[in-house]
Amino acid sequence: MAVTAVKELFKYCALVLFFFLFIYAPPFRAFPVNISTVFFIPILFVFFIRYHFKISAVPDFFSTEFFLLSAILIYISFLSVYGDVGFGWMFFVLVLLNLPAIVFLVVMNGGRGFDNFSKILVDASFFAATLTVLLFFSTELNNLIKFSLLKYDEEMMQFQLFRGFGVADELLFSYSIAQALAFYLCLNGNFSWLKKIVYLSTLFFSIVLNAKIGILFCGFALFLYMFGSGLSFRRKLLIAVACFALLFFGFRLGDEESTFIVQLNSFYNEISAGSGSGVGESSVVTLFTEMLFLPDDFIGLMFGRGVYLFASTSGRASDSGWVLMLHFGGFLLTSLVLLFLVIVIVRLVKYKKLSLAVFVAVVFLAANLKGLFFAPKPGMRMFLLVYFFVIYDCMARKRAISLKESGVNK
Repeated sequence: MAVTAVKELFKYCALVLFFFLFIYAPPFRAFPVNISTVFFIPILFVFFIRYHFKISAVPDFFSTEFFLLSAILIYISFLSVYGDVGFGWMFFVLVLLNLPAIVFLVVMNGGRGFDNFSKILVDASFFAATLTVLLFFSTELNNLIKFSLLKYDEEMMQFQLFRGFGVADELLFSYSIAQALAFYLCLNGNFSWLKKIVYLSTLFFSIVLNAKIGILFCGFALFLYMFGSGLSFRRKLLIAVACFALLFFGFRLGDEESTFIVQLNSFYNEISAGSGSGVGESSVVTLFTEMLFLPDDFIGLMFGRGVYLFASTSGRASDSGWVLMLHFGGFLLTSLVLLFLVIVIVRLVKYKKLSLAVFVAVVFLAANLKGLFFAPKPGMRMFLLVYFFVIYDCMARKRAISLKESGVNK
């Protein structure tokens, strides 16, 4: 009995580690390309052999999504022929490498139910957050891992040394969005209150230490939870206030010169139009005053010019995902991406996931305003895993009931 329990625990830990590597895809220097594109290709073949009978139903479940993503990929590939190849490669990885892996992971865990599947995602995110916390308390080890084992540029991050703790891709943006999605899942999941407090605190801490946009999504998740769960409003409000007080003031105790205090001051300064790093304007002010602009001509506005403006050295540059998509593929590409989001929202609402639909819609819109969220990065992989599993689980159950009823009628 004990051996069986240990064996099951080992299998579950391996599964959580598997999801961690896929979602967060640490950019190890030993790998020439992202681990999410290489590590899972042979495994996908194994999944296909074992789960082919379940996969046959997937095209019917997601025909609209697959068609729309394929149209986006074809259009971007066409623009990449005479434009920026790097932008097209990102969508190639997302649609042709990450998406099949996501589908197989969803199918492989299709019988677990959403609560159990979200538990795996939350545990994987908690593991990532734990690594962040441990590396925060050992800055030298963090810098060694980040600049020696991972593909982070020390020169480019010299003004961001108070950020970027963890073992994951895109620590300064998409990582915090994946953590915020896990925060939402944990808040609304079937966890004990003690486990929720530990998990939520650790996830929130990992966000604060990396990219502040995730803090806004955590606040929105708490807002939705207050008005969406079965608790009384007074208790919801008390829980929300207690969580914020615990998370903000609990970690503030300590040396005023500590890295965490520097991080808090940086967050406050950015919001109040000060300087996050001691140089230049706030990132919020910079975003709205310098990085939101339209293409110069009508053709570029409608169809794009195939240019990728991120860190551009010739002309104006922008970090905003919507601006990057607009200048690369014009209104046509932006409309297709927004249509994909509309489909996601409609289908989640159809299967009675209103709170999740509202949350992912806000995350998708706001995150793409700050950076390129619609890309093969941790946040988007977590987003797609959650969405595809919800729809697959509901459709598979509905199909099983229909087949059972048709068998009875015969």
